[in-house]
Amino acid sequence: MKQAKGGRWGQGWTLRFRFALWTASLLLTALVLFSVFVYVTVKQSLYRSVEDTLRSNALQASGLVEVEDGELDLPDEQIEIQVYTKLALQGLVFRFLDLDGTVLLSYGDYQALPVHEPSLDAARQEQSTFATVSSPLLAGDVRLYTTPIIYQDRLVGIAQVAQSLAETGSTLANLRLALVASIPLL
Repeated sequence: MKQAKGGRWGQGWTLRFRFALWTASLLLTALVLFSVFVYVTVKQSLYRSVEDTLRSNALQASGLVEVEDGELDLPDEQIEIQVYTKLALQGLVFRFLDLDGTVLLSYGDYQALPVHEPSLDAARQEQSTFATVSSPLLAGDVRLYTTPIIYQDRLVGIAQVAQSLAETGSTLANLRLALVASIPLL
């Protein structure tokens, strides 16, 4: 990459060298675009998987709740132990809330998870929502699924399921490292 005396940069390069430079630039651009595509696709897939897990577990745990006289009748202790064990093995947190947002019953490691008001407002409107919650008490972000508990066309409570995004974040960090490390190999 010698600069010709008194000339501009690149002047005097052979056609073969310029062709190699253009080819390498195009390959580098293609690799960067492919890396971005792979990263975005994997990230969406991982988050979709977390959300599917949260949604199915919320449905399953909400099935354990009964309603008596328009009030939530929470699961008995034997069911609590079975549910807690299953949720703990999956790294999930599950809690039942009343319409005011007071936690009535909670299972799992993130019981101190703060109540997410926008999610409660949506549940009061009978809408299910996802939110990512951060807290100084937590070792990272937590994905939260909030869904209303409806009995005979009436809102009687709110269910929330949460899962740490630490494993997802770790997987994405490893993928970023692998993609960035592959660029110099070109």
